[in-house]
Amino acid sequence: MASSFGITGPQRLVVRLIGRHPDISAGELAHVLHVHKSTITGVVQRLEARGLVRRATDTSDARRMHLT
Repeated sequence: MASSFGITGPQRLVVRLIGRHPDISAGELAHVLHVHKSTITGVVQRLEARGLVRRATDTSDARRMHLT
């Protein structure tokens, strides 16, 4: 997967889910994937560094991030 698309399988799954559910929170994404929130944080940070995902702070709750 990494050699074909430049991202790992889990990263590709995260990108696909965010694409289907824009503005999903990291917690909701972790719940859907049945993984811990810290796992999603690492994947999202790597994707964000490559410009594939954007994080935006929720205006009503600064602890919550929306992913696009």
